[in-house]
Amino acid sequence: MAEVRDRRRIAASPREVWQVLGEVERYVEWGGWMRAVRRVDRPAGLGAAYDERSRLLAPVVVSSRWRIIDFDPPRRQVHRAESAPLAVKYDRVFELASDGLGGTWLTLAVQYRPALGALGRLLDRIALRRIQTRRVPQTLQAIDVLAMRGAG
Repeated sequence: MAEVRDRRRIAASPREVWQVLGEVERYVEWGGWMRAVRRVDRPAGLGAAYDERSRLLAPVVVSSRWRIIDFDPPRRQVHRAESAPLAVKYDRVFELASDGLGGTWLTLAVQYRPALGALGRLLDRIALRRIQTRRVPQTLQAIDVLAMRGAG
């Protein structure tokens, strides 16, 4: 299982950061690789699903269905791709903790297992892990900006 993880202090309360994580339609603001996100059924919560179109490798755009499989307000959410090209399993794990000063420590981990056996592991070493290593901090930065807009 591969994992890319980063942590960021956000000057907004855990409640405000949690609210941003619940606005799945705004995930397109997280980074230039996302093209569209559409909520499929109910608001964000355990079992909720959404569809995402994003650029996997330039210029390849893929569709995937995501479901929230762990939802512990306002501490933890896990979003699992039910269909992820090039991955047997792919999770986004969000963990929030108060910084004790009114802000939030937000940790984002992407955990995945490459598909295609040895070829998939090679592709992960050559390109996919580097892509995730760039995207995780970009996502945290975007969540920070959205939370600050909401807090203001």
